[in-house]
Amino acid sequence: MATLSSKKETDVNNRILCMGLLCLDFVYILSEYPEEDTDVRALSQTKSRGGNASTNTTILAQLGWENVEFLGSVGDTMDSEFCLDDLRKYGVIVENCVKREGFIQPNTCAIINESNGSRTLVHYHGDFPEINSSELSALNLNLYKLIHLEGRKNVDELAKMLKHVSVWNSTHSHHKVMTSFELEKPRDFSQIIPYSDVLFISSEYSLDKGYEDMQTAILGVGEYAKEGSLVVCAWGSEGASAAIKKSPMTSEDIVSVSAFPPVSGVKDTLGAGDCFIAACLYALLSIEHNGLDKEIVSRVIRFGCRVAGYKCGQYGFHLNADTLDLYKQ
Repeated sequence: MATLSSKKETDVNNRILCMGLLCLDFVYILSEYPEEDTDVRALSQTKSRGGNASTNTTILAQLGWENVEFLGSVGDTMDSEFCLDDLRKYGVIVENCVKREGFIQPNTCAIINESNGSRTLVHYHGDFPEINSSELSALNLNLYKLIHLEGRKNVDELAKMLKHVSVWNSTHSHHKVMTSFELEKPRDFSQIIPYSDVLFISSEYSLDKGYEDMQTAILGVGEYAKEGSLVVCAWGSEGASAAIKKSPMTSEDIVSVSAFPPVSGVKDTLGAGDCFIAACLYALLSIEHNGLDKEIVSRVIRFGCRVAGYKCGQYGFHLNADTLDLYKQ
């Protein structure tokens, strides 16, 4: 029977790299969403580190994957140091982050509606430089087990990164690096999809492309995915679905699981999708198996939904270790 390992992974080539945005979040909790042109008081306010890939690393580290790295651009302000120090607090490796002189760290104002847990984001990025392909290519890929890329706006550079890993894998049969990619924003990722081993599709991306639900999104994106890749789509309170790419793909190839709403009610959905992705990656690399099948895939996305649901029942991303150990059983 497949089991979900709880041991900490410390092998020399077992590092998980998450590359993407590092930003500063100002989170305001309100009793209800404010009307336009009104003056309201927040119930509380916090300053915290944000960004999809940044949050991925936080969750992976707390789940017990010890060798986790974040790669992203960093400004030269005190806010940038605040974000880096917070990553280090969780044991996340940041040694390869690229400092951008003269730039402030991107930031987000997040409004959390206490009555239903919804989150509304206002983000400022300006012309802050993204990581480019040469900066990722400079890494020693022998160190990594998996590289996860957040689907930022620099699509051409992201495609070059995945192609670089693919070429490296073709000449290193003894140690191949798995790749994962998040299709969140409504951008043209057509040149990305055929090169990733795992694809995470958001509802926002799906609806923009004309896919009305998880199943149609998986079949639509899966048509262009590489053979044997895992295509995953989460849809908030509706749960998640996934399928292993084969030709042709049909609805019978898709497995689905329900969401796991928190017992205490939804408090904060900010970053729930990031938690889902991190938990799926952890499960995918931790479940002992001789090859992916529908039963394994079901366990992977179920674990993702459970951790995401757990996060929705609390504010922030500091997870209770005892509770997470129960989730791994």
